[in-house]
Amino acid sequence: MPYDIKTDEEKLSEQLKKSDLSGVYIIYGNDTYLKQYYFDKLVSLSYSGDPFFNLQKFGYDCNIQDVYDAVNQFPLMSDSKCVVLDDYDIFTCSKDDFDRLCKVVPEVEQGCVFIIKFDYIDFDQKKESKVVRLTKAVQKAGGHIYNISHRSKAKLVRMLMKSAARRNITLPESEATYLVETVGEDLNILRNELEKLCLYRKDGKITREDILEVCVTDMNASVYDYVGCITDGDVSKALKLLDKMFFMRVDPYSILFNIGMVYCDMQRALAAKRSGKTKNDLITDFAYPDNMRFKIDRANRYLGRFDRPKIEKSFDCLIKTDKLLKSFGGDPRELLEQTTVELTAILWGAEF
Repeated sequence: MPYDIKTDEEKLSEQLKKSDLSGVYIIYGNDTYLKQYYFDKLVSLSYSGDPFFNLQKFGYDCNIQDVYDAVNQFPLMSDSKCVVLDDYDIFTCSKDDFDRLCKVVPEVEQGCVFIIKFDYIDFDQKKESKVVRLTKAVQKAGGHIYNISHRSKAKLVRMLMKSAARRNITLPESEATYLVETVGEDLNILRNELEKLCLYRKDGKITREDILEVCVTDMNASVYDYVGCITDGDVSKALKLLDKMFFMRVDPYSILFNIGMVYCDMQRALAAKRSGKTKNDLITDFAYPDNMRFKIDRANRYLGRFDRPKIEKSFDCLIKTDKLLKSFGGDPRELLEQTTVELTAILWGAEF
């Protein structure tokens, strides 16, 4: 049998098209928009007749016995019903309540679809005992578990380009890629930022400058752009990006911490390069999540002007700034502006 490389989103989408729903579903994942989209679709296809009788919803503070009773009732004046358990905290509930929830799973009445959805509760903990137990109960009962997470960067890029084209606006692949790296991989945020860009541009082609001007950037991407300006010797542009982060009311300690993490990524990339390690080795050794792997590419891109002594001097500069920030002896903005100039001077020396 060939290995199934379909994502959980694709598997759920195919099942919804068949409208052949039954049993228990667990929906979780890190993409809020997609998760809600498929959840709503799943609910709408799971019951018929009057929702007052055949759609029952329970929240985090429910009595599990009520849920148990609901899934064991037949649909009323209909062939199907749906019971939803939304964001129930399996980690803090009592042992009796969790045992009862696991007992609910194999006893769902025919004609009922039982959907367990996790939003704020982190169900993606493979080794957590309660996750393992609930997962096994659902699988044994023939149920379905779907991790609806961010789409791959390639899929997001294609989606953004097509969405822009439908508005008669050109979004080049390079700029769509940069938009994903800058804003992040949450589809809901990307849709909002693309809408803003299209309204701003109105027609023609979206540029890198448009993205920098209009979009609310992800902290990681903003700081990487900032360090990129330092490696280019463009202290003026670096200070503008710093100004933008302050305008967005990002905490100064968070800014400094994230700058330090960029230098950590570069130190790791430099060490890997010198020891013959690959990008995949770095991902494995330091457990970079999928949505942060761009950091390795950006770190490697910036290594051209760096060597070990320059990175060490840069860390000394960042440690000094950290101590000054925590001593409350100076204005945070002025300290970070001074740090920007010092980091550029360390890299460029007399050329700066």
